[in-house]
Amino acid sequence: MGIRWLIVREGDCLTQLRLERGDALCTDEDLRAAHGAGGLCRSATGEPASAVIDDGLHVTARIAGDSPGEVIAYRGRSNAPVIDLNRRRHYRPADFWEPVPAPAGGRLILDPGDLYLLNSKERLSIPRDFAAEMVPFDPAVGEFRIHYAGFFDPGFGCSDGQPGTRAVLEVRAHETALSMEHGQRIGRLLYSRMVAPPEQTYGSAIGSAYNRQGLTLSKQFARRQ
Repeated sequence: MGIRWLIVREGDCLTQLRLERGDALCTDEDLRAAHGAGGLCRSATGEPASAVIDDGLHVTARIAGDSPGEVIAYRGRSNAPVIDLNRRRHYRPADFWEPVPAPAGGRLILDPGDLYLLNSKERLSIPRDFAAEMVPFDPAVGEFRIHYAGFFDPGFGCSDGQPGTRAVLEVRAHETALSMEHGQRIGRLLYSRMVAPPEQTYGSAIGSAYNRQGLTLSKQFARRQ
């Protein structure tokens, strides 16, 4: 199920707007050049990693953990309490989310209708002269849906000397259960070129909430149980 009730107040920020001038969307050739220059996907040591670029940068699901029993997903609990969006680091994650360890068989079964938080297998990087948006890899495929508004700001994954940052993916299966394996394609990252590099980029210098994130819950939840 996941969270169903929220308290919002006048003036609360609920979404963001991006404005484009002309055709800012990058071609696959642009992305291959940017990946060759700095690495849109990176390894744990910061070196450019393998990237599949075809109508955007392909993003896949991380289902396998690095150690036995590692939590690789969270599933939203049914009938969770109300959340006040103005509270920060306030709510106990266990009241809202069920940790999901890496499946022994290598496949994660998503129950229909439940909301899951997953990581991308790729460590992503958004250079300072680009912005990006996560979109479905194929809108005609209706088994599941990811990240309704997946915006990525300039500097995500490459500020503070980071070796890329995994994206947190919000995934919901539709009418039937979905079997998902490690490395399964789940979305595409479309890059747009900025008119000019911004004065400030995503990162610790401006207090970005999801800088250096792992499988991170939103800022309303306490870091520990």
